[in-house]
Amino acid sequence: MTVDRILNHSLVLLSQLLLLATVCSGDYDSDGQLTVSVLHSLDPSPRGVFTPRGAISVRSLRSGGSATYQPTGALSSAELAQLKTLVENDGIYRLKLTAQSLDGRKTEVATFVKACHLAESGLRDTLLLTMDAAGSLVAASQLTDAGRCHGDSLAALDGLHGFNTDVTIRQTEPGPIPDTASFIQKIEQEKLAKQRGETKDNRSFIAKYWMYIVPAVLLLMVSGGSDPPQQGGGGGGR
Repeated sequence: MTVDRILNHSLVLLSQLLLLATVCSGDYDSDGQLTVSVLHSLDPSPRGVFTPRGAISVRSLRSGGSATYQPTGALSSAELAQLKTLVENDGIYRLKLTAQSLDGRKTEVATFVKACHLAESGLRDTLLLTMDAAGSLVAASQLTDAGRCHGDSLAALDGLHGFNTDVTIRQTEPGPIPDTASFIQKIEQEKLAKQRGETKDNRSFIAKYWMYIVPAVLLLMVSGGSDPPQQGGGGGGR
């Protein structure tokens, strides 16, 4: 493969990388709205049934993002009984969030806390949503005020009929994008200059002809390091 063909292949690859970086760094529409469905499971089994708990509306990600949470309704007596059973058994309260971004991609993430933590915080929690630059849901975390269970979790549930939820938006920071456009332009200019014969070799004399100088120096060192053999003295008289 010639040098020109290698250079052409490199330019094509760099152009594709530049296009990919441009697409990946696209901004989320500031006027758009993303709806995230929130489902929870009060079933202690690993494959418990998830039922609707509420919905989150996310807006204006470009200016920092804002979100509002709308609950589906108050907890029924049956749901409260399930939650108390989950607390008594030191179970896990699980959430599942599903969202569909403006470009049509559907994302599903999950999070959980100990049921006793949620109970002792008075059913008050914070949902931390992580969004990427395209406006897609990347991850979610459920946070409560209670850091540990103190044993009075069931008493904390008395008189409560619903969740008090806050939502916080966190956006991922896009990584640096290489300046491939300037690099491609520089390569193209050097290629044209080479074709026109305008490229000048500014290297020093030794840098240009070192492959000739080094063997000559070695040859001189080898030939000068060996002394010529000397003849012996005259023979003695009889």
